[in-house]
Amino acid sequence: MLENTFKNYDQEFHLFKKQYYNLISSITRFKEKIITELLQCLDNSMFIVRIRYFYTLNDADVSIQKNIKQIFLLNNYQRKLSKRFISDFMMKTDAIFNINALKMLLFVTVNVTNTTMIFSACFSFAISEFEETFNFFIQCMHEELFNDCLPSRVIIADQSKGLTTSLSISMLEIQLQLCN
Repeated sequence: MLENTFKNYDQEFHLFKKQYYNLISSITRFKEKIITELLQCLDNSMFIVRIRYFYTLNDADVSIQKNIKQIFLLNNYQRKLSKRFISDFMMKTDAIFNINALKMLLFVTVNVTNTTMIFSACFSFAISEFEETFNFFIQCMHEELFNDCLPSRVIIADQSKGLTTSLSISMLEIQLQLCN
């Protein structure tokens, strides 16, 4: 199930680590509250957030618990740069392991502007590196970054089995360049 939060803001915004930690109460120690406060902080900071959930069902197939499986986010400044420098060209995607107390993966897509400035196009926090994780990541990139322009021609990434499987199904026109 996919729930979507979309807000269209024209101004740039940067959320710094210090600002985020100042917004979260120091008493908060539970994972659910940390995620909830992070999502609230991102929403208040004008980020575009897409969330993939999974539901725990009881014996009668009734949902008893909703859990976040993946979070995709970007802002309009990232979108603007991506449309200009990634569309019909190249992007680099990588996953960084265990970046926070929740032991989540951080997927990052980056590129370089014509002034050699490196920029991040989008981020995604996930709990696994399976095919469905990359399917959601690619779907969100198509809908949020490339909805009115050409997608990237080349993706530079590591040899993740989930990514290679997902790309071979969802993005046949893209060439995958593997790196170490």
